Amino acid sequence: PTVLWAMGKHSGQAEVVEQACGALRDIAADPGGARRVAGEGGEQLIVAMCALSRHAGVQTQACGVIKNIAADGIARRTLLDVSGPPQIENGGARIPGGVPPVRSMPDGPGRATRAVCAALQAHLDVSLTVEQACGALWNLSSDSAARSAAVDFDAVGMALRALDRHPE
Repeated sequence: PTVLWAMGKHSGQAEVVEQACGALRDIAADPGGARRVAGEGGEQLIVAMCALSRHAGVQTQACGVIKNIAADGIARRTLLDVSGPPQIENGGARIPGGVPPVRSMPDGPGRATRAVCAALQAHLDVSLTVEQACGALWNLSSDSAARSAAVDFDAVGMALRALDRHPE
């Protein structure tokens, strides 16, 4: 789709990637759209999250895409089967609190789960990011391997910290 082309062409421009992820989030709200986005753009979405980890808008929208993809069992399986080395290493930076740099990101279910956990951890003060990330983790956790990865990446601890910061 044209949206994925725009994401790739302007991968370093956070505002463009944020808007593209917003469009993908809306497309993925429908099961057919979720399956297409997962199949054609799952890897690109995770790479964008890693490349622009400090941009809360990108993280919020990307977590929304993953939340919608993971709500559909077939699309979730497609996203969780994404494999291969990530193309972006986030400068090798360790996100405060302990999620390791992306360069050591595992294949399969751990990739999407780690990307969401990293977004949650980096943007715990942004309520919309927290909302979308927690929704994504909820839907991803329908898969036992993704659930295990969430435990490994301390998603429970991050969710509890998010509740402390956002009691509303």
